[in-house]
Amino acid sequence: SLALAGLFGGIRGELPTAQDPATWDPRQPGPFAVPKPVRFRPCSSGRAETWSVLVQVPDVEWNLPVLAWVNGFSATAEMYSLFHSHIASHGFAVVGLDIPQTRTTVEGADARAEDVAALVQCITQNGGADFAAKFRAAGGDAKASFDVAEQFGLIAHSAGGHAALHMLDRIGCFRARFAALLDPVDGLDPFGLEKGFLLPVGVHPEVKLNFTTPVALIISGHASEAPHYPKALRWPACAPADRAGMHWYASLDSPKWLVNFSDFGHADLLNEAIPHVFSDHICASGPGASTSAGREAYRIGLAAIVVALGQAMLPSVPQAPKLAQADFLRWLEQPATALARLNISGVSAAGPAPVAGVCSRCCTAATATVGLPWSDISTNAFMV
Repeated sequence: SLALAGLFGGIRGELPTAQDPATWDPRQPGPFAVPKPVRFRPCSSGRAETWSVLVQVPDVEWNLPVLAWVNGFSATAEMYSLFHSHIASHGFAVVGLDIPQTRTTVEGADARAEDVAALVQCITQNGGADFAAKFRAAGGDAKASFDVAEQFGLIAHSAGGHAALHMLDRIGCFRARFAALLDPVDGLDPFGLEKGFLLPVGVHPEVKLNFTTPVALIISGHASEAPHYPKALRWPACAPADRAGMHWYASLDSPKWLVNFSDFGHADLLNEAIPHVFSDHICASGPGASTSAGREAYRIGLAAIVVALGQAMLPSVPQAPKLAQADFLRWLEQPATALARLNISGVSAAGPAPVAGVCSRCCTAATATVGLPWSDISTNAFMV
């Protein structure tokens, strides 16, 4: 499969040559092999001392850009490893942040955001040198190093999106150059029992989140549907419409894109052994995920958009294909064209807003302008 090819293919340290924008395709496995992921504890003290991360890196010999991943409710980084490995094969270190669910459930959504921020601080402190040393001590590649100062991004799924946006809006003070949010859900749980919402329930475009970090909001068309249980059970959707999707998009006051994979559901990106349980009994699935090939295509499509966004938003690094920023961004601005051969129907797109910046309000001294040659595209999603 394409995902397995990303795990085991590639040549160590081989730099890409100049590429034709028309043929560059982030759906294909990247040029670098991805060894077995490494799990370890990155913090030596503090509230995150006993928590671990799962790190997937390409087999290369230069400073790696770091993408911190925040799991959805009750999930672990292992559940997304096929998605992560495809991204890593394109030259990124993907760091899955695992926080004990029991602690999160007791303390609430805001506390989870603080926990994620504590792990991020351990990753980024001392320029990433401490993190790299612990990675190597845990069995990671002895040559591995990480560029957390200039090449740091966020990826999150479901309730992990609340934690990522909470960090940017209220905690901040780290250089996240972009955030890719997959079906982010406000709060902690689909039932809405924990009321620590970041925004008022519903869509409120007049309420703006307080950061300028570029955001790709990637949603699935069936995420707001509840599984087909008897109505008497009142089982909720995994991403309720009043706390997901446009709930976030309308309040983003930053460069932003909206990409909708309309044929898929909230949990259809999980590893192959998992979606049946979640899709059939917890989260509604979509018709595109009715086969293993469909689910793999969806994972790869999501990963391709994250890769394209990462290459566009991060400064030039050795492993980046030699393309202009606009060539990367077409994967977000024209996803139906870019993803056509995935046989995924009903992909829609919107954005971006012509604003630049990388930090939230308390990091203004460190803000750097990212040159974004964007036209002002309508912020209303359109179906193609």
